[in-house]
Amino acid sequence: MNTSIVIAMSLNAKWLLPFLLLSFLFIVVLTAVIYKIMWLRLDKMIKEKEKEDIEKTEDKNEE
Repeated sequence: MNTSIVIAMSLNAKWLLPFLLLSFLFIVVLTAVIYKIMWLRLDKMIKEKEKEDIEKTEDKNEE
């Protein structure tokens, strides 16, 4: 085999596992960030809905 091909293959094999681990870590972190953002938005929507329901019941009680 050509020496440059052997060197390139050994470098690829050497850095393959760290690359895959870092890629997996990036995906996990990205998923966690997106989940947190969606959770906060959903929580805000739920609180707004509860607030509207409370205001509606107060309006009905006043009448």
